[in-house]
Amino acid sequence: MAEAQAQEKCAISAGWMERPSYQYAKRNGKPDGFDIAYMKALAKELNCSIVFKKMPWFRQDKEMVAGRLDFLLGALPSGETPELIRVSSEYRQDPIGFYVHKSDVHKIENKSITQLLDDGFMLGTIAHDTHSPEVLNLIKKPRYKARIFPVESTKALLRNFKRKMLGAIMLHAAEVDYMRQKKDPFVKDLVLIPQLSFTRPAHLILGRDSSLGADYIHTVNQGIAALNEKQIPQKLIQKYVPSHQVINIKGGE
Repeated sequence: MAEAQAQEKCAISAGWMERPSYQYAKRNGKPDGFDIAYMKALAKELNCSIVFKKMPWFRQDKEMVAGRLDFLLGALPSGETPELIRVSSEYRQDPIGFYVHKSDVHKIENKSITQLLDDGFMLGTIAHDTHSPEVLNLIKKPRYKARIFPVESTKALLRNFKRKMLGAIMLHAAEVDYMRQKKDPFVKDLVLIPQLSFTRPAHLILGRDSSLGADYIHTVNQGIAALNEKQIPQKLIQKYVPSHQVINIKGGE
């Protein structure tokens, strides 16, 4: 990034919230996680200083629109891009893992989710998460909808799974990785089934009214490309979200 390095040092700001293993507070209160480490690397590549501002997603959105926050992290835009924002190229993937109890792995074989539901499996999901195309199709059918249970929180999903009320669950793989690092007993017996998991591309969002200017997104994309060449995403995946590799995901590709 010789061009970026030749420019005067800039200052950028990014919002964050508790979203392990992508964004979370360490014991000292400072932010850490894949997204945080990635943005530090990107800022260095662009010859910028960076400030992280902790706030809920809805407030991040308002601050960005008002021009007081430059970037939203880990965005999953769909459909037409609003005029108020600029979307970067993909910088990582956002996988939803399909998990079963270790004692049930032998029942999976090469079956689809549809076949598992036909076999009597009850599937738990997080209500506000994006679902895979197969699950979205199943929800439309009364026969299968009755076997899919959306809940509002990860804690409720894992509690029902532990009570054997659910035979399988779909959950953010990065969140499970974080809980494994913390040796959380709720995920001790979870086994990831890669072929039934799915993923979505994640992007950075730059506010149109950012002091950096809307066209700065092109510079950001150059930085993302440079980090890919240096294999920075792969290194951060190994550190923060190892399950991404199991699901055959390599950041930035």
